[in-house]
Amino acid sequence: LEKTAMKQLQEDKDIVIKPADKGGGLVIQSSAMYIKEAYRQLNDTDVYEKLSNDPTPDIQQKLNTFLQKGLEENILKKKEFDYIFIKNPQIPVIYFLPKIHKDAQHPPGRPIVSGINSPLCNLSQYIDTLLQPAGPRVRGPRGPPLRVFRAPTGVRGPRGGWGNMQST
Repeated sequence: LEKTAMKQLQEDKDIVIKPADKGGGLVIQSSAMYIKEAYRQLNDTDVYEKLSNDPTPDIQQKLNTFLQKGLEENILKKKEFDYIFIKNPQIPVIYFLPKIHKDAQHPPGRPIVSGINSPLCNLSQYIDTLLQPAGPRVRGPRGPPLRVFRAPTGVRGPRGGWGNMQST
């Protein structure tokens, strides 16, 4: 009976079912409210920039060139190249987890970008495995342990950032 009810809810296009950002609860909200929150966040030009086209093919081509050079210079093995380069990448997807601990009636959303099978997904995992032995593990108040790295002197990230870098 519960499975049938849950299946019916999941098929209802007028609602969105997401896990709560904190507390382990399940949130059912109207699709209109969820979409309104998504637009509110995505229209914040201090945070997001609207793209005129899909950058995936360009990223894929640049990554291929970069990895081919690594192969030619014996920096990468063929097996590593094959793992890192995703032949049919997908565009990362953004979704929002409702922060019902902030406002139960109109919860703001925590943006989550799922980059599974995106062009840089396996490169990110590969770099993480290389960095793991290098950084000290630090446990924060919540979440998984992090490895913290100090950026090399003179290296600047976006908007002058990257004083510290973290890897999960």
